[in-house]
Amino acid sequence: MNLTSLLEKISTRQRQRRLSKWSDYKTLVARICDGQEPDADEVAAVLFDNDKTLEELHNDEVST
Repeated sequence: MNLTSLLEKISTRQRQRRLSKWSDYKTLVARICDGQEPDADEVAAVLFDNDKTLEELHNDEVST
């Protein structure tokens, strides 16, 4: 495997992870909007993974 191919694979994997984590965040917001109360540890992990704050979560929940 050459370096270019390896870098492309890494880049693709990183993009997939970002999209997956963003999807987790959007799902969390939707669940809260539906009146579900997620586990605090789950919320903390999803916020951390998406570099979001509780305030941003609240704003996204209110605007949805």
